[in-house]
Amino acid sequence: MHAKRARWRVGTWASVLLIAASALIAPASTAAVIEVASTGGCFRASCNNQDPVGLCDGDAITVASKSVDTPVGYAGQLDLRYSPSCQANWGRFTAAYGKEALKQLILGRLTGGTSLATGGSIYVWNPGGERYDRARSAASTSSLLTLLVSSTWSKMTNGDQMACVGLDLAQATVQSKKLQDFGSDIGSAGWYSGPCV
Repeated sequence: MHAKRARWRVGTWASVLLIAASALIAPASTAAVIEVASTGGCFRASCNNQDPVGLCDGDAITVASKSVDTPVGYAGQLDLRYSPSCQANWGRFTAAYGKEALKQLILGRLTGGTSLATGGSIYVWNPGGERYDRARSAASTSSLLTLLVSSTWSKMTNGDQMACVGLDLAQATVQSKKLQDFGSDIGSAGWYSGPCV
């Protein structure tokens, strides 16, 4: 009789310990589910070709960066971004000339024919996979807004694999230094490869 009661107690305590261990593990997995749910359900490959803003950018980190140096000088920085909750990557280009160009325009120091790097078409991809292009940018317009671009970013790709970023740099050529007549022609200043991580 005592042996049966002892076995029952050991079995009961083993069950209690198992339930307690499950309770300790469950919050971590529940938190992960909640994090993924807060991203709208986007996770790894399901994030492909989606805009990261408002979806995965809340916990984003820069995992690699590269300066974009052109024959006429430093144009900006190309970053490979990553969201731990979405496990997705995207590219970001921050132009060096946007705010400075606007200042020079307002001061009347830009002359017709002046060329400025203003943004461009940014791409991200997994090697051997599809390339995803920019999600948002004003660099495709021929207006004063072009010079206000400070950051351009791509859509996302699977962050569970190696990801690469590259940029077809846009260059604006100022047609007039008068604010009321301001116009610009947008053209390509060339392809710049960024980091692969």
